[in-house]
Amino acid sequence: VNPAIYEYQICLKCHGDTTSITASISRYSPQANPTITNRRLDMAVTNPSFHPVMGIGVNPNVPSLPSSTSPDQSMNASSRIYCTDCHDSDETPRIGGTGPKGPHGSIYPHLLRERYETLYGTQESYAAYALCYRCHDRTSILSNVSFQKHGMMGGHSGHLKIGATCSVCHDPHGVVDDGVSGDHTHLINFDRNIVSPISGNTTPIYKDLGKFSGSCTLICHNKVHNNVTYP
Repeated sequence: VNPAIYEYQICLKCHGDTTSITASISRYSPQANPTITNRRLDMAVTNPSFHPVMGIGVNPNVPSLPSSTSPDQSMNASSRIYCTDCHDSDETPRIGGTGPKGPHGSIYPHLLRERYETLYGTQESYAAYALCYRCHDRTSILSNVSFQKHGMMGGHSGHLKIGATCSVCHDPHGVVDDGVSGDHTHLINFDRNIVSPISGNTTPIYKDLGKFSGSCTLICHNKVHNNVTYP
């Protein structure tokens, strides 16, 4: 038996190839099984994007790092994280609590350390997305630094204002590229219950057009986006 060297190797004994996990959010990639997930595949370093658990991330430009509330003020695009940076006790000492460390129990779904809302229509606040804002600076996100507005609309701030949650667009563990549903950089992998394809397409399409720019061809928040580019 090969001993585990990294924390994630212990987690993947149950959350990897050994079981079929029903995803809490049905997404477009991989299309073959949109409701089943394998975290080893999700976080593979060969993916177009992934949270940097199994290796350093592929995106060198993450201006929201670090958050002013991050326990690690040296965090940057070359940093790696642990599963327990997100999946942890809600009273962990790592964020000032007095409870135990580790994913033994939490008041939040999915054994998350802090609140992470996925219900469409959620009013944006630090509290609603405390898990994300612990690493990603809220001021940077709401200033649309990495996702700029198209004219006076869109951007991170515009979408959050109308109640689109982080999870509508972003698949937090990582994205397996199925080769047919657009680009999946920046953890882009849309929620099937909220985002749909335009007429003639089988999936909503996001295209990465380079640093802080891209295009969307899809239907979301009752709006048809036909190759709408940003900024």
